[in-house]
Amino acid sequence: MEFKSTTIEEWLQEIAATAHIASAVSIIDFPTILVDGSMPSQYVNEVVKETKNFT
Repeated sequence: MEFKSTTIEEWLQEIAATAHIASAVSIIDFPTILVDGSMPSQYVNEVVKETKNFT
């Protein structure tokens, strides 16, 4: 994933938008996003790890 956002809020919104689009068209760009759009713990853990890079 490549994000150009500068704030955590923008970054999280991009993730949400990406996940929503992937779910809506049933195209899975990231293996951790399920077809129904839910995010399993592996994906959530990745989000937490990346978020820590902002602090």
